[in-house]
Amino acid sequence: SDLTYPEALLQLERPPLQLFWRGQGTLWPALGDSHAVAVVGTRHPSRHGLTMARQIGRALAEAGWPVVSGLAEGIDAAAHQGCLEAGGRPVGVLGTPLNRVYPSHHGQLQAAVAEEGLLISELAEGTPGRAGHFALRNRLQVGLVQALVLVECPCRSGALHSAELAWELGIPIWVVPADAGKISAAGSNRWLQQGATPLLNPTD
Repeated sequence: SDLTYPEALLQLERPPLQLFWRGQGTLWPALGDSHAVAVVGTRHPSRHGLTMARQIGRALAEAGWPVVSGLAEGIDAAAHQGCLEAGGRPVGVLGTPLNRVYPSHHGQLQAAVAEEGLLISELAEGTPGRAGHFALRNRLQVGLVQALVLVECPCRSGALHSAELAWELGIPIWVVPADAGKISAAGSNRWLQQGATPLLNPTD
């Protein structure tokens, strides 16, 4: 058996049957110990959300924590960019095979994540794209981390799915508060009523 396989993934309702990866294999022990933090949110964030995601990525990198995200548009990309800027270790969990870049203009970012950190997917090359693959990706993200930061998302968002999975597994959820009337943050703000911890300062 692989000693660095993250044990927490075996606790998932549907553990991955296989994992494909590219990048810094030395990161697996940290992930095996859940020594990482997920940063998730909407693909269509406000400027405030983008700024906070980038600052959180930087703060985690400076504190030595790998930043796990889905390499999607918006919050995910900003968190990984902040992590890279601070010389950190980004971990991109993909809803596509490793050889596919999605969204297509993230080629440079995905390559940088592979070089400085890790890309992980449970989909073999050539697997056709399906919407359900992104929900499967969410459970992997949650299974690799010690905490999840929900930066900004509306009431219908894949990031909320990640938060629900984290809650079920007893993983702490931090939420960046936003304007009460902001539609792009209505879903994340609601988690503040459900017992999530407000994240006011990225260094927290």
